[in-house]
Amino acid sequence: RSCLARCMRSGSTRRFAAGLLALWVAGGVLYGKLYQEWSTTESFYFAVLTMSTFGSGHHPATGSGAQVFVTLYIISGVPVFLYAMGVYSGALVIFLQKYAHGWLMVNRLSPTIAAELDTDGDGLVEWDEYFEGMLVRLGYCRASEIERIRNSFKEKLHDLDKKHCQSNACPCTPRISGAARL
Repeated sequence: RSCLARCMRSGSTRRFAAGLLALWVAGGVLYGKLYQEWSTTESFYFAVLTMSTFGSGHHPATGSGAQVFVTLYIISGVPVFLYAMGVYSGALVIFLQKYAHGWLMVNRLSPTIAAELDTDGDGLVEWDEYFEGMLVRLGYCRASEIERIRNSFKEKLHDLDKKHCQSNACPCTPRISGAARL
């Protein structure tokens, strides 16, 4: 994954963006309350509209000091707003790629795909078969990698079973429950 994708997924990046945005909005609200004598609602309205580049035409700054503050507020606030929107839109895209695509795969599971996922041929798609099949279909790994990992686990489980059981038909072999009929 790219550095940008990792950063967009990071909870600390989203918290930083939210905190920075809240700090800038609070600055605009304080300005409106203290220097322009606006209500909290009007001050919040001013701060959000100014930062989002919609403008502050409804609440013009009066006085040269206020005009300088608003100019600096816009120059610094617009990048903060765009940064926060970029972080949250990136996080939304990653969420949609990760979860919505998987959800669509679950709800569009055709009999043909279900038959492909039933790797043991018992007529049921167990959870592990479904999970492995979706990893391959979504491009997270290749089927050969899944097979190699599965065989490695089978060997380890077989070694454990030999230590704990006396027969080949050992009842302690783990089996994942929950399956869907084809």
